[in-house]
Amino acid sequence: MQANADHLESLTFDLAEMVAREKSVAAKRRLSSAEAELKVLQKSLRDLRAQRDTLTTASVRDMLKAVQEALSSNKDVTEINQALRQAIRRIMLDPEQGRLWVQWHHSDEIQDILCVSKHTSWKEGEITTPHIMKDGARA
Repeated sequence: MQANADHLESLTFDLAEMVAREKSVAAKRRLSSAEAELKVLQKSLRDLRAQRDTLTTASVRDMLKAVQEALSSNKDVTEINQALRQAIRRIMLDPEQGRLWVQWHHSDEIQDILCVSKHTSWKEGEITTPHIMKDGARA
């Protein structure tokens, strides 16, 4: 994709020179089209790089370390929330089941965490499942 963007950028410069030199209407239309295509391609590249950076091991480690530091220090709520938003896609708390389900940005798996409170129902043999559906809506 980067090679395509580089080629398209070079083509855009060439077309701009042609438009300036020859005042070609066809080259001007092609330049306009190439610039629009380049803009879309560059946005896709930025999005892919951001996704790659989010999924790399070092990035994941840094995000989790930032969450740990935010939660274990005396930082204000805004800083803690920012660290959590950067690392976590979705959290579901079910006090009756005594569960906290976390879906991290770097994984599609849902982490199941025991989170017992005075509201926890202790029905034996009860199956605990997250109420998070694929689209993120609550069941």
